[in-house]
Amino acid sequence: MTHAPHAGIRLLSPTRSRSLIAGLLSVALVMGVEGKTPACADTNTVQALRTELALTQLQAELLREKSATKVLEAWCGRYQIADQPVVRAEVQTAEAKPPSAETMNRLQVQNSNEVAYRRVALRCGTVVLSEADNWYVPARLTKAMNAMLASSDVPFGKVIAELRPFRVTIDAKPLWSALDQGRVCAVQDLDSAPPPKAVLQLRALLYREDLKPFSEVHEVYQRPLLDAASQCAP
Repeated sequence: MTHAPHAGIRLLSPTRSRSLIAGLLSVALVMGVEGKTPACADTNTVQALRTELALTQLQAELLREKSATKVLEAWCGRYQIADQPVVRAEVQTAEAKPPSAETMNRLQVQNSNEVAYRRVALRCGTVVLSEADNWYVPARLTKAMNAMLASSDVPFGKVIAELRPFRVTIDAKPLWSALDQGRVCAVQDLDSAPPPKAVLQLRALLYREDLKPFSEVHEVYQRPLLDAASQCAP
């Protein structure tokens, strides 16, 4: 029997207001242009708000789109992270992590033997964009897809594209914020408190077109995504 997406899962909106951050950035830039020198007009504040805006934009795009790989390749091209905006999966030979009971329930399987595990680092050129744990059900993929996963560096999202999948976000958690307790002009000092290596955690469930779940991914997005975008910001 085909089940609808898990009732406890919902598509999350970004936890930050992109318009608020953009507004603060605009104020900081205008005040700087006019020669004023309040705290929110300094270079650190402008760069911190640009980085915050990049994080909010990244999260929004990942929540909106059906393929994280497409988001990353578009990001690479837009912000010129590498000469060629092509994302590759570097399979890591980490010890397999068994699926949790919650993951098995979401994947609608009875036995952990039905689930395969794959850990990858997604790169654009030499830059690591994200690291991901992936629990998937091989029986719900084609033989060709399983063979490609076993023998190539093609990202999972491209391998399974023929299934016309869609993603449902389980959880999205930013791991850094430029803002200090939400007070206007109170931002992090990027010299003493720069963004960490990992800036965003996201968990999602992938469904086939027939609403059958076949993969759960735990993704951790990396700081170079923000560095590239914030440097290109107006």
